[in-house]
Amino acid sequence: MSKSGIAAAKRLWAQLDGGEVNEKFIRALRKALSAQDRRHDGLDVSSTAPSYDPVMILEAVYARRPRVAADQAAKGIGWLRKLYRTPKGKVRSNSPFGWNERQIIDDFSHFTLTGFVGPENYPVYRVHARGGLAFSYHARPWQAQAFGTDKRPIVIVN
Repeated sequence: MSKSGIAAAKRLWAQLDGGEVNEKFIRALRKALSAQDRRHDGLDVSSTAPSYDPVMILEAVYARRPRVAADQAAKGIGWLRKLYRTPKGKVRSNSPFGWNERQIIDDFSHFTLTGFVGPENYPVYRVHARGGLAFSYHARPWQAQAFGTDKRPIVIVN
């Protein structure tokens, strides 16, 4: 592994150890996981530094479920609310959310990152409400929206 790769892994671990992740962390981890997937034989990581492997970082994300930074959480809840309500506040007829998800969005507390899905490593987020309820989702790739039969921009993965 190159020195820049080790430095990037150290930055990822430092942010994960802080308990809160941001968009930059998610992009960097997706990039590292995609690079490893293209090599098929794994990363060239010495036995003295196994924690620099992106899969080890991913396993830590699954175990710790870090909180998403407040600025990204604000963008995320804003996007979910746009899918759910019109600018005038009415519930959209084509809303991808059921009653439970709507209640959670209305009583929003925070997001956590729970992992990644698919060969493209799309992030899976968990939306938490103040009352303790939650649901998980990942955004659907635009190609699936444009060319698929299911046009919903979101997949709920409870």
